[in-house]
Amino acid sequence: MDDGSAILQEKFDLISCLEVLEHVPNWQPLLKSMAESSKYLLLSFPTGRMRPFESLVGHVRNFRKGEVESVLGDWGMRPVKVWYAGWPVYSPLYRDVCQVLNIGSSTLSRGRYGFVQKTVSGIFYAAFRYGTLRCRGDQFCGVFERIGRD
Repeated sequence: MDDGSAILQEKFDLISCLEVLEHVPNWQPLLKSMAESSKYLLLSFPTGRMRPFESLVGHVRNFRKGEVESVLGDWGMRPVKVWYAGWPVYSPLYRDVCQVLNIGSSTLSRGRYGFVQKTVSGIFYAAFRYGTLRCRGDQFCGVFERIGRD
């Protein structure tokens, strides 16, 4: 599936694809297969400027605002709810700090998930939960519905 050419043989009510598409070099065939196989799609991925550290964690792209919505519209999917969130804590602050700290090569992001990782995660969770806007930012979240499918 690395090339994105997976074809789903079954039909589903909902397919979720969270933080995956930015890792797939040939993402359109994969997304099209999911769109053709489901009534609803739930998607999330980063958009905006790609930081160099993101390639170290497997990202091959960040999408442009409106890019995926446009493609899905061409394939018969309409947005039910779409938002770009995460400003300012997730992006730019968190992503820029990850770049400066070279987090993709850091032991903080690898190995055993111990006390330090849990503490850092708790701090980030609180910052993200209470310090980000849900209507502005580089983190895309969206729900799409197939038009005309029972």
